[in-house]
Amino acid sequence: MAFGDPYPKPLTDIPEPEPGTSMPSVIATGHGVCLIYDCRGADWPNDDCWAVLEFEGCFNYLGGTPNDEAWPNHPMASVFGLFGACPSEILNSPWALERARIAHNQGDPKVFLPRMRHFLFPLKEGTFECLAKNYKILGKFQSFAAAFKRASEQVVDSEAQC
Repeated sequence: MAFGDPYPKPLTDIPEPEPGTSMPSVIATGHGVCLIYDCRGADWPNDDCWAVLEFEGCFNYLGGTPNDEAWPNHPMASVFGLFGACPSEILNSPWALERARIAHNQGDPKVFLPRMRHFLFPLKEGTFECLAKNYKILGKFQSFAAAFKRASEQVVDSEAQC
Protein backbone atom coordinates (compact mmCIF):
# COMPACT_ATOMS: atom_id res chain seq x y z
CA MET A 1 0.00 0.00 0.00
CA ALA A 2 1.57 3.29 -1.13
CA PHE A 3 1.68 5.92 1.55
CA GLY A 4 3.13 9.42 1.20
CA ASP A 5 4.60 11.77 3.75
CA PRO A 6 2.22 13.04 6.42
CA TYR A 7 1.02 16.63 6.21
CA PRO A 8 -1.51 18.77 8.09
CA LYS A 9 -4.77 20.09 6.69
CA PRO A 10 -5.91 22.85 9.10
CA LEU A 11 -9.46 22.57 10.41
CA THR A 12 -10.67 26.01 9.35
CA ASP A 13 -14.36 25.44 10.16
CA ILE A 14 -13.97 24.85 13.92
CA PRO A 15 -14.09 27.54 16.61
CA GLU A 16 -10.58 28.96 16.90
CA PRO A 17 -8.82 27.90 20.11
CA GLU A 18 -8.00 30.67 22.54
CA PRO A 19 -4.20 31.17 22.43
CA GLY A 20 -3.78 30.49 26.16
CA THR A 21 -6.01 27.40 26.03
CA SER A 22 -5.42 25.03 28.91
CA MET A 23 -5.60 21.25 28.87
CA PRO A 24 -8.35 19.98 26.57
CA SER A 25 -11.19 18.11 28.29
CA VAL A 26 -12.46 14.82 26.89
CA ILE A 27 -15.69 12.97 27.63
CA ALA A 28 -15.81 9.47 26.20
CA THR A 29 -17.54 6.11 26.25
CA GLY A 30 -17.02 3.09 24.04
CA HIS A 31 -18.96 4.73 21.20
CA GLY A 32 -18.70 8.47 21.68
CA VAL A 33 -15.94 11.03 22.17
CA CYS A 34 -16.36 14.77 22.71
CA LEU A 35 -13.63 17.38 23.05
CA ILE A 36 -14.11 20.60 25.03
CA TYR A 37 -11.66 23.49 24.71
CA ASP A 38 -11.74 27.22 25.34
CA CYS A 39 -12.14 29.20 22.15
CA ARG A 40 -12.37 32.76 20.91
CA GLY A 41 -15.83 34.16 21.50
CA ALA A 42 -17.47 37.12 19.77
CA ASP A 43 -15.95 39.58 22.27
CA TRP A 44 -12.56 37.91 22.65
CA PRO A 45 -10.51 38.43 24.82
CA ASN A 46 -13.20 39.88 27.08
CA ASP A 47 -15.45 36.84 27.21
CA ASP A 48 -15.24 33.17 28.09
CA CYS A 49 -16.26 30.71 25.44
CA TRP A 50 -16.00 26.92 25.19
CA ALA A 51 -16.29 24.81 22.03
CA VAL A 52 -17.60 21.24 21.95
CA LEU A 53 -16.71 18.88 19.11
CA GLU A 54 -17.98 15.33 18.71
CA PHE A 55 -15.81 12.73 16.97
CA GLU A 56 -18.03 10.29 15.11
CA GLY A 57 -16.92 6.68 14.69
CA CYS A 58 -13.91 7.12 16.96
CA PHE A 59 -11.42 4.25 16.80
CA ASN A 60 -8.81 5.63 19.18
CA TYR A 61 -7.92 8.82 21.02
CA LEU A 62 -5.03 10.19 23.05
CA GLY A 63 -4.81 13.13 25.39
CA GLY A 64 -2.18 14.73 27.57
CA THR A 65 1.35 15.62 26.59
CA PRO A 66 2.99 17.43 24.96
CA ASN A 67 2.17 20.98 25.97
CA ASP A 68 3.31 23.94 23.86
CA GLU A 69 6.81 23.97 25.36
CA ALA A 70 7.42 20.28 24.58
CA TRP A 71 5.60 20.38 21.22
CA PRO A 72 8.86 20.01 19.21
CA ASN A 73 9.15 16.48 20.68
CA HIS A 74 5.84 15.32 19.13
CA PRO A 75 6.25 13.01 16.09
CA MET A 76 4.06 15.31 13.95
CA ALA A 77 5.74 18.60 14.95
CA SER A 78 8.00 18.61 11.90
CA VAL A 79 5.08 18.38 9.43
CA PHE A 80 3.81 21.81 10.53
CA GLY A 81 7.01 23.57 9.44
CA LEU A 82 7.30 27.30 10.01
CA PHE A 83 3.54 27.86 10.27
CA GLY A 84 3.23 26.50 13.80
CA ALA A 85 0.83 23.91 15.05
CA CYS A 86 -2.92 24.35 14.78
CA PRO A 87 -5.91 21.99 14.96
CA SER A 88 -5.59 19.87 11.84
CA GLU A 89 -6.36 16.64 10.10
CA ILE A 90 -3.12 14.75 9.47
CA LEU A 91 -3.24 13.28 5.98
CA ASN A 92 -1.11 10.17 5.31
CA SER A 93 -0.93 9.66 9.06
CA PRO A 94 1.48 6.96 10.21
CA TRP A 95 -0.56 6.60 13.42
CA ALA A 96 -3.73 5.90 11.41
CA LEU A 97 -1.86 3.34 9.28
CA GLU A 98 -0.48 1.62 12.39
CA ARG A 99 -3.88 1.44 14.09
CA ALA A 100 -5.60 0.26 10.87
CA ARG A 101 -3.14 -2.64 10.64
CA ILE A 102 -3.75 -3.55 14.28
CA ALA A 103 -7.55 -3.33 13.92
CA HIS A 104 -7.77 -5.91 11.11
CA ASN A 105 -7.43 -9.59 12.02
CA GLN A 106 -4.98 -10.20 9.16
CA GLY A 107 -3.17 -6.88 9.40
CA ASP A 108 -4.69 -5.42 6.23
CA PRO A 109 -4.94 -1.64 6.73
CA LYS A 110 -7.14 -1.14 3.63
CA VAL A 111 -10.15 -2.40 5.59
CA PHE A 112 -10.09 0.31 8.29
CA LEU A 113 -7.83 3.08 6.99
CA PRO A 114 -10.51 4.85 4.89
CA ARG A 115 -12.55 5.35 8.10
CA MET A 116 -9.61 6.53 10.23
CA ARG A 117 -9.03 10.25 9.88
CA HIS A 118 -6.32 11.56 12.21
CA PHE A 119 -7.36 14.75 14.01
CA LEU A 120 -4.72 16.61 16.03
CA PHE A 121 -5.32 19.49 18.47
CA PRO A 122 -2.08 20.93 19.86
CA LEU A 123 -3.24 23.31 22.61
CA LYS A 124 -1.38 25.38 25.20
CA GLU A 125 -1.29 22.88 28.06
CA GLY A 126 -1.96 19.62 26.27
CA THR A 127 -2.62 17.78 23.05
CA PHE A 128 -5.64 15.80 21.89
CA GLU A 129 -5.49 13.31 19.02
CA CYS A 130 -8.25 11.18 17.60
CA LEU A 131 -8.77 8.63 14.84
CA ALA A 132 -12.38 8.94 13.72
CA LYS A 133 -14.63 8.93 10.67
CA ASN A 134 -15.58 12.56 11.09
CA TYR A 135 -16.17 15.39 13.54
CA LYS A 136 -19.14 17.60 14.20
CA ILE A 137 -19.26 20.99 15.91
CA LEU A 138 -21.85 20.78 18.68
CA GLY A 139 -21.60 24.46 19.56
CA LYS A 140 -19.99 27.27 21.51
CA PHE A 141 -20.96 27.85 25.12
CA GLN A 142 -20.49 30.68 27.59
CA SER A 143 -19.41 28.43 30.45
CA PHE A 144 -17.47 25.22 30.91
CA ALA A 145 -20.47 23.79 32.81
CA ALA A 146 -22.77 24.34 29.82
CA ALA A 147 -20.20 22.85 27.43
CA PHE A 148 -19.67 19.86 29.73
CA LYS A 149 -23.44 19.29 29.97
CA ARG A 150 -23.84 19.34 26.17
CA ALA A 151 -20.87 17.01 25.61
CA SER A 152 -22.12 14.60 28.29
CA GLU A 153 -25.58 14.49 26.75
CA GLN A 154 -24.12 13.78 23.33
CA VAL A 155 -21.88 10.96 24.58
CA VAL A 156 -24.82 9.38 26.44
CA ASP A 157 -26.99 9.66 23.29
CA SER A 158 -24.22 8.07 21.17
CA GLU A 159 -23.94 5.17 23.62
CA ALA A 160 -27.71 4.66 23.69
CA GLN A 161 -27.90 4.43 19.89
CA CYS A 162 -25.44 1.50 19.77
